[in-house]
Amino acid sequence: MMGKTAFFATLLGASGSGPCWALHGENDFGPVGVVRGQTVRVNVVNTAVSVHHTCPVVLSFHDDAGKQLLESNLQVLGPGQGAHLDLNADGLELKPGERAQIRAHVSLSVARGYACRHVIATEEVFDNATGETRVLNAQLTERFVP
Repeated sequence: MMGKTAFFATLLGASGSGPCWALHGENDFGPVGVVRGQTVRVNVVNTAVSVHHTCPVVLSFHDDAGKQLLESNLQVLGPGQGAHLDLNADGLELKPGERAQIRAHVSLSVARGYACRHVIATEEVFDNATGETRVLNAQLTERFVP
């Protein structure tokens, strides 16, 4: 029997059999709801094999009003390297039963000399007590910046 997490991962293309989206520029996930006792995580990995394909990334989280809640330092991912950023909902001062809508953001340098086309990302929500993933999302939308 397929568990809920595996089912959602398959639906969203994160199982390996579905599509993966290469990132560039400014990228957003759709919002996910979290409650106390859960953490939302954004993951990135540089799938390149050439040592010439490095990519600077900054990861962040925003609330449904657009306020930035947390941001990582700039990290330069070499081939095969990954990074993640966690936002623990326990730190959001939520009341019992209250949900927060959180949106993950991935910013990649598109400056000359960097090859970020091999970077892919996922977003997940997991239970703090068990570590069990409740939501896995592999779909990003590219932000249009004129």
